[in-house]
Amino acid sequence: MEIQLNSDKIENRINDKVYGFLLEHIYHSVSNGLWGENVWNRSFEELLAYGDWEVNSSREVTLNAMGRSLADFRICRGRDYEISVEVKKLEGDGFVLIGMRDQNRERMLTNRIYCHLSEMGNKLELSTGWVWHTPIVKTTVSDFPGNLTDGKWVRVVMRCEGNHLTGWMDENKIIDRVIEDCPRDGAITLGGEDCRVMFRNIRVTSLDNTKIVANLNPVRHWYLVGEGTVKAVHASALNHNTALQVHSLNRLAGIEQPQNYNVRKDDLLKGSVFLRGTVNRAYIQLLDGKKILSEQLIEGIFEDWDEFFVELPSDKDVQLATLRIVTKEPGNLYVDQVSFMHQSSINNQGFRVDLTDAVAALKPTILRWPGGSFVEHYDFENGLGKQSERQGILRWDDFDPLSFGTDEFIAFCRKVGAEPQIVVPIGYHNYAGYAPDKNRKQDWLQKALDWLEYCNGDPVTTKWGNKRAENGHPEPYNVKYWEIDNEVWKMDPKLYAEITRLFSIAMKKQDPDIKIIGCGCGRLGREGIGLDSVMIHDVAEYIDYISPHYYQTLDKYGNDGVEEYGRYLDKLAAWIKRSENPDMKIYLSEWNLDGIDMRTGLFAGGFLNRLECTPKLEMAAPALLLRHTSASGWNNAFINFNQNGWFPAPNYVVLKLWRDHFLPNRIQLKGNVKELNIVATASDDKKETCLKMVNSTNQSVTVKLKNGVDLGSPAYKVVSTTSLFDCNSIENPDKIKVRDKDVVSSDKDIVVSVPAYSASVLMFRK
Repeated sequence: MEIQLNSDKIENRINDKVYGFLLEHIYHSVSNGLWGENVWNRSFEELLAYGDWEVNSSREVTLNAMGRSLADFRICRGRDYEISVEVKKLEGDGFVLIGMRDQNRERMLTNRIYCHLSEMGNKLELSTGWVWHTPIVKTTVSDFPGNLTDGKWVRVVMRCEGNHLTGWMDENKIIDRVIEDCPRDGAITLGGEDCRVMFRNIRVTSLDNTKIVANLNPVRHWYLVGEGTVKAVHASALNHNTALQVHSLNRLAGIEQPQNYNVRKDDLLKGSVFLRGTVNRAYIQLLDGKKILSEQLIEGIFEDWDEFFVELPSDKDVQLATLRIVTKEPGNLYVDQVSFMHQSSINNQGFRVDLTDAVAALKPTILRWPGGSFVEHYDFENGLGKQSERQGILRWDDFDPLSFGTDEFIAFCRKVGAEPQIVVPIGYHNYAGYAPDKNRKQDWLQKALDWLEYCNGDPVTTKWGNKRAENGHPEPYNVKYWEIDNEVWKMDPKLYAEITRLFSIAMKKQDPDIKIIGCGCGRLGREGIGLDSVMIHDVAEYIDYISPHYYQTLDKYGNDGVEEYGRYLDKLAAWIKRSENPDMKIYLSEWNLDGIDMRTGLFAGGFLNRLECTPKLEMAAPALLLRHTSASGWNNAFINFNQNGWFPAPNYVVLKLWRDHFLPNRIQLKGNVKELNIVATASDDKKETCLKMVNSTNQSVTVKLKNGVDLGSPAYKVVSTTSLFDCNSIENPDKIKVRDKDVVSSDKDIVVSVPAYSASVLMFRK
């Protein structure tokens, strides 16, 4: 392949805000990730058991649901399995519940199989159907034989195999059914309504003979140890809804978070815990297996909540340490707001150092925050002030205590050199009607104006600017970019356009210097329900950017996936040109593939090339930026981490290479380049020239650059693998990395070999 560059012919100017990111609070990207908090579920708000449940050290579970509707306890997950449990109904007229394959998501009770047991007869409830995050559910109820006897233990066995459900009570078969539209997997649930019931001898076994351990602890990530009972209590919580009560018998009893802490002898772990109770003493411990690494005695526990500060040094490094809170006296110990950070994070303004460095290395120009769908229920005021007084949100397998709020976000943007961009909610979580939620009587526009005032308001003359100053930040943040909610694709486009118009008028009246971003659609190169055209036609003059999203499957890693959306961006730009606001720009505020192998690297390079070639596109922000490796879904993050370290996905490696060699002018490139995805750029002074090349084929390509020696001294950097399925890992974080390759000069020409499955940069400096 022979090509030639013309640095005097500038095709278009490239805005470096193409290299932004979405920083969303899901899958522990922020909580227990970027924010250096080590404790998971620090305020016990992420529940596995909803209702009045108590678990003892003999693994007996008691529910008091007298006079109450459904209370449920998700003890584990399963696909094909058998659950055996002994049930004793103590009192009440309601049903005892055993649920199979309960696809519970954020308390939306859909896609589940529930067996309701009582002394008056049994019922089988089937609730099936699910469309994305929209519950469209068909529920049927039918009777089946058998009954409970009050005060008597009854053994119940339920077996799920594919869509075949079988059940027994005391060895008598009561169910043998094939379920239409059967959920494929989900939570295994115990529960009840208007009754008091006990469960014991709970065993769940996979049908491939793999034992499934039932987690009989009412709050996630915390486990009962010793001799006693544990329960989540709500009437006496320090803040928000939940605290944990440990009742100790005559010996040690308490709670622990096992093998979740990276303890370092040169990096002190310190923090605090809020306690109250009838015991006088408690012990905060770090353990390596059963050996105590560090312990601090706490004395003077009384009936009222008090904060106790703790330091836990260690004389050695341990990657899988356990945090334990115990008492050795009989009585009740109440625990809330457990928080520990490494000294290195504290010194880094609360941010985990290695993850901060990983983000900073990408040199992000803009950070979109706090979501994504996370913003749906976000109340900015709950993320302000004292950490122990903040109230969090359960979203996407992650209860976030909002320890990382507006002030922390701005501080992080300044630390990594990014411009902040904030997404404001409009109450778009009324799933029944896909309209702003008016039932809570919440003035969502006023909340947006308050948030804007908190960020940009005068510290003396405005209420929220004064609040910001009280929180230690007197100077206005001057946040410029404000987006009106996120992915409102199931809302009536006309309704959303009108809401955007109202928000834009009011917010710009309060601060004329801001830029307003309106949601677009354009998923997978299609307009979807017409949101883009409605926004551009109806309210173009009220928005500065339109914000579509693009996620693609792994098999579209090459030019077909790149151009599919590239053509749509061109069409969007043409609509904008004919609108009432031809100066409007495109902000592609989410994009990525759905994996972390080499295909994501090839797509990232090729897609960034396409974005640099699209003049109307001014900003972009891929997602996910960060993800904990234990997360249950959406495995596509650029930065992947656990408590011990992190590794870059190939899209990180390639995007960093592209960002390190960003030049603002796309210049003319001549030649037949069909075999490659290739872009040529140059600096304003023409002293630097760059070729960014992606070869998504399985054959290497030789590129001859005519008169290349005139461009300056060359350097050739390549990211390549022999297999599309190669990826990095915690154990091998550098399997896919940037490597220097040779450049050959032939007379005045420059010749390089572009390997198969590669993304490469050929850079010249005069």
